[in-house]
Amino acid sequence: MKVFKKILSTLLLLAAICAISLFKQYIVSDYPILPFTGAGEDDVLMVNNAKSIYDGRWLGDYKYNTLMKGPSFPLYLAFLRQHNLSYINSTTALYTLACLIFMIAIRKIVKNKFGFFLIFVVLLLNPIMYNQEVIQRVYRNSLVPPVSMLIIAAYIGMFLRSHDNFLKLIPWSVLAAASLSFFYYIREDSMWILPFVIFMTFATFIGFLTKEKMGFVAIVKFFIEVMLLAVPIITFFYTTEKLALYNEKMYGIKTTNVLKDSNFVEAMDTIYSIKPSEELRYISVTRDKMNKMAEVSPSFNAIMDQLNIICDTFAKIDRNPFDKEVEDGWWFWAFRIAASSSGYNTVEKEEELYQKINKELKQAITEGKFETQKTMPSSLTPPWRENFKEFLPLTISSAIRFVSSFEDIEFPIARYERYDDPNTYNIIKTFEDMSGDRALFDDDAVDTEGNPVEELKDQQEYTKTLIPKYKIVNRLIFTYKVVSPMLGMISWIVYIAISLIAFVDMFMKNFESLKRWVVCSSLLGAFFTIIVGVSYNHVASCNSVTTLYLSGAYSVYLAFMLVTIYSIFAKGYELVYPNGKEVVMDAIESDIKREKKLRKEYIKQEKLRKKEEKNKKKEVKEEIIEEPKAVEEVKEEEPIVEVKEEPKKQPKKTSTAKKKTTTKKISKSKSDIDSKKKTTKKNNTAKKSSGKRRK
Repeated sequence: MKVFKKILSTLLLLAAICAISLFKQYIVSDYPILPFTGAGEDDVLMVNNAKSIYDGRWLGDYKYNTLMKGPSFPLYLAFLRQHNLSYINSTTALYTLACLIFMIAIRKIVKNKFGFFLIFVVLLLNPIMYNQEVIQRVYRNSLVPPVSMLIIAAYIGMFLRSHDNFLKLIPWSVLAAASLSFFYYIREDSMWILPFVIFMTFATFIGFLTKEKMGFVAIVKFFIEVMLLAVPIITFFYTTEKLALYNEKMYGIKTTNVLKDSNFVEAMDTIYSIKPSEELRYISVTRDKMNKMAEVSPSFNAIMDQLNIICDTFAKIDRNPFDKEVEDGWWFWAFRIAASSSGYNTVEKEEELYQKINKELKQAITEGKFETQKTMPSSLTPPWRENFKEFLPLTISSAIRFVSSFEDIEFPIARYERYDDPNTYNIIKTFEDMSGDRALFDDDAVDTEGNPVEELKDQQEYTKTLIPKYKIVNRLIFTYKVVSPMLGMISWIVYIAISLIAFVDMFMKNFESLKRWVVCSSLLGAFFTIIVGVSYNHVASCNSVTTLYLSGAYSVYLAFMLVTIYSIFAKGYELVYPNGKEVVMDAIESDIKREKKLRKEYIKQEKLRKKEEKNKKKEVKEEIIEEPKAVEEVKEEEPIVEVKEEPKKQPKKTSTAKKKTTTKKISKSKSDIDSKKKTTKKNNTAKKSSGKRRK
């Protein structure tokens, strides 16, 4: 019966998970994509690279931006096109799978089925996966939430199974290897996941060391476990090397990304090291600094005309469009575009140009023509400035509030693309072709021949079918906006509590609390890493506190909040049931069974006792009925006995009187027989008297 209950509860849990997953797929199905046709360095670049991969030409012909962004998203989009899969549906399904794998990973510390399901539902319905900037744009940020969750799940899965058989580590190790290598080349700032990876690798290794090991076999198993832990890192470096070699084969430069390893990176590092004469917020390369660099570097001066034109364009789209300066987040783009527009449009030419610029500027620095400043470890990260001490803490606080309140997240029915380019229609059709999803057009949209697009005929009816889903999704988003800030505050307080509990339990050799603390701390660390990184970029480079840049923070935040709150309930549960609820319930069940058994025995004994009493009563009644018959028999025999024996014993006169009285008594007994039936005493007397007479 107990096994049957467990199987039934597991089946119900699986059915509930399937139902909510299908519901999630339903509310996003058939939703339109938002083709940002004007984002030539973002959405359009990703779609074009994916089309080139699909056509078998890797990333296409080399241009200034070909190797500026990682190939993971174009590979993903080309895979979907190859198998005729919908981009929105597939990405949603991938996130659902990531949430389920994460739940399987933490099953060791989330043992309650209801708690398991509740955490899964809250993670699954994460509003960021409805946001137009993430899921509706055909852009790489849509992959950050699901793939980052897969990495987190893989490393937590290995940590929580560090004391289990090494065979259980294999699937988690393989998952970590695949997801980490893929994730790192989605975005250039994907390094925010590395502190989490390092922390969990160390924690898992400590788990291996604390296992009880004896003998040669144990040492071999330990070596295998360490190798499984190292597989993701080895795979990452192997993938990096292979990708760099393939780019060298295709384009003649051994690099995974020109923003990470090229002469351009070295030139940018030197440019950032030159201190500007005037310190402006968000700007490291002012117009004045550009002019001074052009004076000492002929190579830089060769692209100045194009650079000024490009900077005029980029200056209009930053946070202060009237100062004619370009923020750091846009300037390096302007630098590369200007070099390409000036004729340095091949790998060899641009690498030679950047090498010369770097050499000439360094020579000027050596000669004392420029005042220098310290640069950051990453060459593309703007240098630290003193005013960051004031702005960075405020930005971090703002970013945390932005994520926890799900600010700016919306799921619109449609967003029409403006037709500012004659080729817009063809670009939108390319988006539709590569994504497998439909796009919406302006009411006055025309095709390449100037005719109204055919999609407008049924577009109005199509948008009407989206209204019910639109209402459901936006109600869900509203619920998260209301509940999340409150739960977030509770989770911070609870985290402090479980930290203290874990510290105390560690000395009592209770490591369950410590495991939960490590998981919560790793999630909190990953959350703060991305928050601090984006906040620094916001303060130093460009407007970054947006759902686009913070897309990976939402799922990590929800995971931290839910696991932390569950952990305090789990600790309370352990205090109530120190030996586990199953042990207590088994004891209660055995007590109930024993009580039932005793009761059955008591009832059985009572029945036997009553039966015995009944039999005794029956015997007594039978005796009472049999006694009168015995008296009658005695009466028939007594006169003969009395006649023969009485005279011999007492030949006196008194014997005749006695005889008469005896005869009278016998005659009277016939009439008094009914009254003597119920009197046992008198019957005994009759027996005695009859005995005497016989004698």
